[in-house]
Amino acid sequence: LFRSEYEDGTKYTQLVLGLGYAAFFTVWSGTRDQLTRIQVVSSAGLMTISLVAYVVFEVQQMILRTTRLRRLTEAIAANPAAIDSALQQFNTWVISSNKKAIRFWSLILCPTIILAVLAVMILLYGFAVRLYHLFVS
Repeated sequence: LFRSEYEDGTKYTQLVLGLGYAAFFTVWSGTRDQLTRIQVVSSAGLMTISLVAYVVFEVQQMILRTTRLRRLTEAIAANPAAIDSALQQFNTWVISSNKKAIRFWSLILCPTIILAVLAVMILLYGFAVRLYHLFVS
């Protein structure tokens, strides 16, 4: 049950983040002519760095999942009769690797969120200024 909820939650998070990044760049590309050069470059740059940080984390997770599968397969192939022992060792290693992955995510999470929020704030500020000038003139 826990694993299923975790996997569903992970897929949902990936979907929401993917849609969020896509939405940002869609809005950004459609409105960049209305923004100043510094707003265009800084918002796109910040969001791109945020996206790269997120992709680095996802690639690390992909490598970790592949490594886990390879280790389990090798352990079972080495001694099929000792599958219980192999599973126990595998679970111990998974717990240890999960702790490391959580620490890594903690380091990636803050810059990912902060940079994305700053990029969105730059866009919103640019929109607000542009709307103000439209209403005043």
